[in-house]
Amino acid sequence: MNMFQYYYGEIDGGQAMPMVAPVKNRLAVTYRKPAWYLQLENESAAAQNRIDENFGETPTAGYALFHLRGGYVLQTQNINLKLDAGIENLTNRAYSEHLDWGSYLRTGRNLVLAVTIKY
Repeated sequence: MNMFQYYYGEIDGGQAMPMVAPVKNRLAVTYRKPAWYLQLENESAAAQNRIDENFGETPTAGYALFHLRGGYVLQTQNINLKLDAGIENLTNRAYSEHLDWGSYLRTGRNLVLAVTIKY
């Protein structure tokens, strides 16, 4: 899977439109067996230097994150049980996105666990 996003905006006189995110990309490679899957994911964004200072924006640095996810599906006649786990931000990178108010840092390395039961 690959997702690429690019937005461009300007107001009169060629001034950068406020609150426009920089180029962002998400790439995932998945390996599947009948009941298992393993996925490595890269999420990255370019630096945003095209800003509207009158709106209070400041430049933001680019970043690249890596996530590792995996899961298992157990199916019986009556129940479908799905177990998912992941480690996000494997390198524990300090980052914030351009549209994060106040440039507060996002979550560092974290563990995600999920259980889904369908019956």
